[in-house]
Amino acid sequence: MARDNSPMESIDKALLALDCLSNAGDGRPLGSLAASMGLKKNSLHRTLSALRYRGYVIQDPETGNYQLGPTLLRLADNYLSENRLRMVFHPILKDLSAELNELCHLGVLDGIDIVCVDRVESVQAIRVWTAIGQRSAAMTSALGRAIVAYLHKDFDTFSARFCNPIPRRTAHTHTDPFDVWTEVQATYRRGYAIEHQEGHEGVSCVAFPVLRKEFPILAISVTAPYERMSAARISEIVAKVRELVTPRLPIGLTLPERRNSPAQPGRVNATRSKAKAPNQGEPAPLKLR
Repeated sequence: MARDNSPMESIDKALLALDCLSNAGDGRPLGSLAASMGLKKNSLHRTLSALRYRGYVIQDPETGNYQLGPTLLRLADNYLSENRLRMVFHPILKDLSAELNELCHLGVLDGIDIVCVDRVESVQAIRVWTAIGQRSAAMTSALGRAIVAYLHKDFDTFSARFCNPIPRRTAHTHTDPFDVWTEVQATYRRGYAIEHQEGHEGVSCVAFPVLRKEFPILAISVTAPYERMSAARISEIVAKVRELVTPRLPIGLTLPERRNSPAQPGRVNATRSKAKAPNQGEPAPLKLR
C-alpha cells in the first residue's frame, strides 16, 4: 500500500469505503468498517468525514452507523440519463444491426409514449421511417410493450395509464385493452415483446427490455419486414440479442432471464366488460408467426 500522504491512496480508500458500504444494508459502525478494510479508525474517520461533507455517505444520528448518501443517487441518475445511455448503447446497437443485418432501435418510455433515442440501419431496405426523438404510442410498439410488461403487474393500473384510448396506427393495431394486456402478459413471460404490423404496415419487431434490478430503463428492438419475421427468424434474433448484448451491458443492467413457458399469449387477468367503446370494434386475435 502507498504511504499515508499519497493522494492516490486517499482516493482508493474512499472508493473502497463506498464499496463496503454498498453491501451494508442498514450501515456499519466505524470500527467494523475499519476492521474489514484493514485500516485504523482515525484514518478511515477522516475519509468518511470528507465523503459525508459531499453527501456520498451519511451517518445515522442514533446508531452512528455510516450509510451510502444521496449524492450517489444523482451520479446514478446522470449515468442512466438519455444522452449517456445513447453513448453506451450505440456500439452495441451497431454490432447487433451488423450481425443480424436488420434495423435496430433504442427506446425509452416517456409518459404513455415510447421515444426513439437511437437507431442503426442495415444494408437491407425496409419500408419504415423513424427518427431519433420520434414519439409513438407505447402500446402499439414492441419497444413500449417490452418496457411496460415490467412496470405493471395488474390490469387495472395498466389500463388506467395506457388505454384511454390506444390509437389505431394500422389496420392491424390492437386497440382493445384486454387484447393488448394479454400480449403484455405474454411479453413478461417470455422476456421479450413481439409486434406484427401494428405500428407500420408490412413491418414486424422484436424488443427486449433492459432492466436495473427488475425495473426497465430502456428497450432494444430489431425491426424487419413482416414476411421475413418468421418464428425461426424470431428465435434466431432472440438468441443473437442474448449472445451479443448481455455480456456488454454496464454493471447492474440485465436482460430478462430466460423463461421456460412457451411464447404464447396468456389469459387476461381481468373481466372483460360487455360494453364496447364507440367505433372501436372487436380486433382480431393476436397471431404470432
